[in-house]
Amino acid sequence: MSVPLEKYKAIKRKLREENEFLASKLWKFKTRILQLEKERDVLAFKVRKAINPAADPDCISDSDDSISAATVTSTPIAPTSNVPSIKKEGKDGKEGKESRKRRPVVSKTIRIQKYDMDDSGRPILPLTTGVMTIVALGEVVFDRPAYHTERYIYPVGFKSVRSFMSILDPEKVVNYTCEVQDGGDAPKFVVTPEDCPDKAISAISLTGAWSPFFKGTFSSSTT
Repeated sequence: MSVPLEKYKAIKRKLREENEFLASKLWKFKTRILQLEKERDVLAFKVRKAINPAADPDCISDSDDSISAATVTSTPIAPTSNVPSIKKEGKDGKEGKESRKRRPVVSKTIRIQKYDMDDSGRPILPLTTGVMTIVALGEVVFDRPAYHTERYIYPVGFKSVRSFMSILDPEKVVNYTCEVQDGGDAPKFVVTPEDCPDKAISAISLTGAWSPFFKGTFSSSTT
């Protein structure tokens, strides 16, 4: 049984949206890891200085680094007495079912960030939201379905900047510019690193444009 072409395109578009959403979450987590690693190094250095102020920082061995870093970043394990006991289900399993029914519903509150607007009602740029800074809003393309979905809008000319590890030097953090360009029937995404603009990546999806930099930076940082 063959799948209609329109249904196939809709499924493919939906999967691409989910993939881009997960890639965006992954980006935030990896950026946060980098920040925490730098904070750990600073704290470890301060701890060593506090323990032995006369020590020469250049003479500290790698073993001391690992011990200090582990000491600073270690998290104490909660005592077993604080862990709630798990009640066993009865033979008929009624107790487990009742506990699931009584579980309270947790509602989430979404905070909407307020931005400064100009006289025409447009946000004043550049505008920072989370880890991303928007430098251009672009223009919404209404007459081509691939430029807008139920979850995302891809305005042509939209441009944003965010920081990430350099593909040339993993110890350095540089800015990456992401731009939405007119690709005809579908948008084209171009990601350009600040320290090597000649290595810009162009793709038909955000995931395709960012993936080479994810793989390049983290593979080089582990070698």
